[in-house]
Amino acid sequence: GFTFLTPKHQDALFRVYGTTFLLTHGDQVGSRGGQGFIGPAATIARGMKKVVDNYAAIGQPLDVVLVGHWHTPLMLEHGFSNGCLPGYSEFARSHRMRPSPPSQWLFHVHPRRGLVNWRLVFCGGPGEGLLCDRQENGAASVDPFRTVSEQAA
Repeated sequence: GFTFLTPKHQDALFRVYGTTFLLTHGDQVGSRGGQGFIGPAATIARGMKKVVDNYAAIGQPLDVVLVGHWHTPLMLEHGFSNGCLPGYSEFARSHRMRPSPPSQWLFHVHPRRGLVNWRLVFCGGPGEGLLCDRQENGAASVDPFRTVSEQAA
């Protein structure tokens, strides 16, 4: 069955088969910083490390941290940064963000082995007003010069 969790603060702490997850938006992980040539990866990794250390200091070890604030799909040492379901948009373009197709992480938790499988799922298709298309080899192709509204027209 499914259980809905509605935390009273910014972090949702939950277990799946004994694996402890912390789900948080990501804007309050205690790490700020420039994007630089590596994008937001260093900022996200630093923030996740601070979250893991903070929870460990109060006696609550974490196995996986899940964030989404940066709309950038990454798998890092302490967890996952989720992609952006809408994909590339006028907002992303106006902030000079790197174009990427709409995506979300999917992972499987085994009762004894914990997190055993993860993959990035690309959502939707060009006919739905997205800026990306899947090439025959499976790679994503993004047109950075068209917004979602231009693609749909």
